[in-house]
Amino acid sequence: MSPLRTCVGCRATASTAELIRVVVDQGVLRQSRQAPGRGAWLHPARGCLELADKRRAWGRALRVQGSCESSGLVSDLMV
Repeated sequence: MSPLRTCVGCRATASTAELIRVVVDQGVLRQSRQAPGRGAWLHPARGCLELADKRRAWGRALRVQGSCESSGLVSDLMV
């Protein structure tokens, strides 16, 4: 059984097998399970990404100042 994490978009709890791990790299959000540092978890759905952007959840979840560019994640997500 994989650990449970909370999606930063919809705030639902799910296993890590159902979520993608997102890290910030020079102000741009990237998908990476092995990258070092703080990560946030997100369902691979465009709706969850839009909710996270709307709620400005990235700054809080990743503890970064300012905004993060999420366009790099769009290609990684299922429509």
